[in-house]
Amino acid sequence: MYAVIQPYVYNQAAADAADAAAAAAARQQQQQGSSSTAKQEEWRVQQWAAQAAPAATQQHQQQQQQQQQHQQHQQQQHQQQEQQQQQQQQQQQQQQQQQQQALPF
Repeated sequence: MYAVIQPYVYNQAAADAADAAAAAAARQQQQQGSSSTAKQEEWRVQQWAAQAAPAATQQHQQQQQQQQQHQQHQQQQHQQQEQQQQQQQQQQQQQQQQQQQALPF
């Protein structure tokens, strides 16, 4: 008897979890002020994809984060280089002014 009930209990638990997730998503969308079916469908697809291949999704997210961090790092380096160039130009201008002032004529 227990063996017959067990799959039903498991399926019911899974269904309850899915309902809870859907309800949470609906609440979230209402809070954001967009209850469009397109967004709901997109969310369902994303959820399905995440459940179908969690490892692949996780890897993809990690790769995206790494790429973003890499881009940010490159941008920071580029900004630092520009600042250094500007500082060097200012120093050169100051040196030229000092040389001009030092000339006797």
